[in-house]
Amino acid sequence: MFFMLKINIKLLIFVFLSLALISSSLSLAKAKQNIIVINKILYNPLGNDTGKEWIELYNRGNQDIDLTNYDLDPSSAPYYTFPHFVLKSKAKVIIHINTEGTNSATDLYTGPSKNMSNTKGVIALFNSTTHSTENLVDYIEYGAGGQTNESKAIQDNIWTAGDFIPNAQEGYCLALKQEGQDNNSSQDWQTVDCRQESPNPEKKTENVSEKKQSQEKISFKNLGGKPPQAEAGPNKSGVINQTIIFDGSKSFDPDDVDLIYFWNFGDGSTNTEKISEHIYKFPGKYIASLYVSDGYHSDLDTLIVTIYPKPIIISEFMPEANKNSQNGWIEIYNPNEIIMDISGWQINDSSSSQNFFVFPDNSFIDAKKFLVLLNSITHLYFDIKGGCLQLLYPNKQLASKILYPEIPPHQSIVYGTKQNYFLTSSPTPGLTNILNSKSNKELPDIKNFSIKPAETNTKKFSEENFIEKNLPEEYSPIEMAKDYNEKLEKNVQNFPKYQMTNVKLQVASNLAKKEKGSFNEKFIKKNFRAKLILAFSLIISSILFSISLTHLLKKRSLKFF
Repeated sequence: MFFMLKINIKLLIFVFLSLALISSSLSLAKAKQNIIVINKILYNPLGNDTGKEWIELYNRGNQDIDLTNYDLDPSSAPYYTFPHFVLKSKAKVIIHINTEGTNSATDLYTGPSKNMSNTKGVIALFNSTTHSTENLVDYIEYGAGGQTNESKAIQDNIWTAGDFIPNAQEGYCLALKQEGQDNNSSQDWQTVDCRQESPNPEKKTENVSEKKQSQEKISFKNLGGKPPQAEAGPNKSGVINQTIIFDGSKSFDPDDVDLIYFWNFGDGSTNTEKISEHIYKFPGKYIASLYVSDGYHSDLDTLIVTIYPKPIIISEFMPEANKNSQNGWIEIYNPNEIIMDISGWQINDSSSSQNFFVFPDNSFIDAKKFLVLLNSITHLYFDIKGGCLQLLYPNKQLASKILYPEIPPHQSIVYGTKQNYFLTSSPTPGLTNILNSKSNKELPDIKNFSIKPAETNTKKFSEENFIEKNLPEEYSPIEMAKDYNEKLEKNVQNFPKYQMTNVKLQVASNLAKKEKGSFNEKFIKKNFRAKLILAFSLIISSILFSISLTHLLKKRSLKFF
């Protein structure tokens, strides 16, 4: 009996040790809970930013934390290394960026450095001057994802790939919805009005004479003046991945005060430049706005931006033998499911780089319909001896460029399948292109730069290149053209009736897959050690349990006999 009890005690010890190993290994896989959290940020104060920006940290733990030699990454400003400093339990400290002052238990000063970014940035806190994954304490991104140190935050399970807090407008702070409650997500944050806040105690010691001069200046320039006028410009249209220019230069202040500009593009992105550029990644209608301020008065103007899935296509054109005949024409096609606004789009012929036809305001082309333009209206000329035809967006960015060789008279060049053009003796202006006729002859020398990059151009056409050969990196129509041509091949006889309801955004899909794969790889690396220890513990436990059980059964069997 004593022997059996001894064996059972050993078995219990083995099981206890195994469970302890399993528990410790599982604890390694859990995300760490931050004690010191980034609690509130002001990175875009009203007026001049210098000396007004700050970051607030909060100790939500029950013990004091020594922050000596911690490093803070304040967006685009240099790292700030904490001096000898202890943050009390349930206490806050404000780090004032790019300004001088006397450090205290509630306020620290970085000294002269650099202002934080007003459009996008990261705030990262490390518990060492070595900025490794293990030393990362807290992390957030605002304005955009995929920024500096994001990979470290993902590995440390304190941020999610691509996540970011929407940008705050001028004078507003980013703050945790519940003080100290940080679950490492953009959903924990909100914007709060900080226009009346002055957290810098050094700024409150302004002497009376300076304060009086400042008040007189404000009274003369702002309080007694007239409000500014915001001018966002007319409504715009474009296609996905096209660069859209927003110009606020017509905004003005009657008192000639320098204005502050703030663009909101309607898709979560913002900019503070007077003239800004933006690229929309998805089709739809966006309401963009321009906010201007003179430091006291402000004004807001809006415009509608319509983004289409696909650009218009040069579907057919008729070159001429005689420039004065004006019998030539060009046909364009709208492959979209909706009416397309083509106001401001431009067509350029081969006669001169300065010879443009610009579509007037309120020009539209119906969904999946053709539009034929006579040369007598456009005053363009396409020579049968060969030349160049260019289609440009309203901002003069190249949308399509075709270089063609010499062709016989009275024949037209039509857009066909497989990203090529054909020569036909059966022109069909305004109607479906005829591609099954024996009169069709493929022209391999034609270069369509809306489909193929301009680097494939030969020396034969080099002198005809009026616009740079390389398409902008931000806009490559290759992906958009693939879907169009695949569907076009299946519907050659019914060119305008092909279905395009499922628009394939291949670029976005590839980026999403790549990002997902990258995150999974980092997650596997992060948890590999914990899983290895867990597996090893289970194996050891099983072996020990089997040995103990076998030994016990053997003893009982001997006792029985």
